[in-house]
Amino acid sequence: SFFVEDLRKVTEAFAQDDCGAGIKSYLREKEISEANKFNLDDRKVLEKFVAPKYIPLGRWASDDDKYQSLLQQAGINLALAKTEQNGSIFSVNGPPGTGKSTMLRDIIAALMVERAMGLTRFDNPHDAFSQVAEIPVGNGMKIPLYKPDSQITGYEIVVASSNNTA
Repeated sequence: SFFVEDLRKVTEAFAQDDCGAGIKSYLREKEISEANKFNLDDRKVLEKFVAPKYIPLGRWASDDDKYQSLLQQAGINLALAKTEQNGSIFSVNGPPGTGKSTMLRDIIAALMVERAMGLTRFDNPHDAFSQVAEIPVGNGMKIPLYKPDSQITGYEIVVASSNNTA
C-alpha cells in the first residue's frame, strides 16, 4: 500500500509524543468518550447548537432559497465550536445525498471569514508573515520562504472521504 510509509511516520511520531493534538486524540481511544460524541437526534443537543451564538459569520454563497436544514446548521455550528479546540477531529456521518458536502462548504466559508478577521488585525498585510529562509533556485537567485503569523493559523482543514466522487 502507498500509505505504509505515512503510517510508519505517524506511528513513530505518536510513540515519541511528536504529533498534533488531533492525531493524539484519535489514536488514544480512551480520550474518545461519550462526552465528545454528539447525536443531533437528541433535542437538547440540537437546541444547544442552533443557538445564535454558534451561527458562523460567513457562509457559502448560494441562492437565498438554498439554506441549510436545521440539522445541517446544527452540524456546522457544532463542527466550528469543536474545531476551536486546536487540533480536534470532527466527523460527520450520513447516507448519500443528505447534505454532508453542502455542510462542508459552509464550514470552509466560515473558516475563511475567521481567518480574514485575523488578517484585519494587521495594519499592513505583509506584517502577517515573517521570512524564515531563502531557497536557492540557481544563478544566484533565491526565493524567500515565509511563515504566517499565529493569528492567521489554526484554520486549516483536512477532508477525507471513502467516496471517490466526494
